[in-house]
Amino acid sequence: RPSLLEKCGIEWISSLFCGLVPYAISLDHDDNSMKLNFPSGIIGEIATRSRLGMGWRVDENLILTKSWEKTHLRLNIQGLSIEPIEGAELAFDRLRLHWFE
Repeated sequence: RPSLLEKCGIEWISSLFCGLVPYAISLDHDDNSMKLNFPSGIIGEIATRSRLGMGWRVDENLILTKSWEKTHLRLNIQGLSIEPIEGAELAFDRLRLHWFE
């Protein structure tokens, strides 16, 4: 049975790829990989549960590959970058000072 972490990971990756498929110009896949091709890179922003603003960027080619390591499934995503948006960490640190007032 998959762990909660594995279930959440599968849900996150499924949401990512399902959300991006409409923007792809082609989709290639085989038993161990899937590749989405876009006319150009895609950028966006989201907020985490902690409300920390995150920026993400998808390259022209987004590739998901899978492999088995003993009894665990390993998923590798190429062409995706996620990092806090500029100034988000500073704002988060400043807000955190007031949480316990």
